[in-house]
Amino acid sequence: MWSRVLFSDEPRFNISIADGRVRVFRWKGERFAQNCLLERDRFGGGSVMVWGGIKGCRKTDLMIINGNLNSQCYVDNVLRPVVLPFFEQHPGCLMHGNARPHTVRFTQSFLARHDVNVMV
Repeated sequence: MWSRVLFSDEPRFNISIADGRVRVFRWKGERFAQNCLLERDRFGGGSVMVWGGIKGCRKTDLMIINGNLNSQCYVDNVLRPVVLPFFEQHPGCLMHGNARPHTVRFTQSFLARHDVNVMV
């Protein structure tokens, strides 16, 4: 039964430290000692978001998501070019997360118009 479900996700990978905080143990008076300093990118170092799906022993192409993911981007860059053709060859059910781009009316109506079954 689970082999008919396309499980998908879109994680974001950060190039720098995830929360931006650096924890350092130092002795009193060592605040500006060279071995207690860390050079860092003031603009976050960048990140990349990717989308992919697996269904049984099959997988979709890995898609790079440019910018932030919203419902229009999700439909135009993931659902229409990847998920619909995938389901034409391998029918089944889509399981995507509870992220806002997945749950808004725009995405839900697109999936309904194209007869894509979605697990909730």
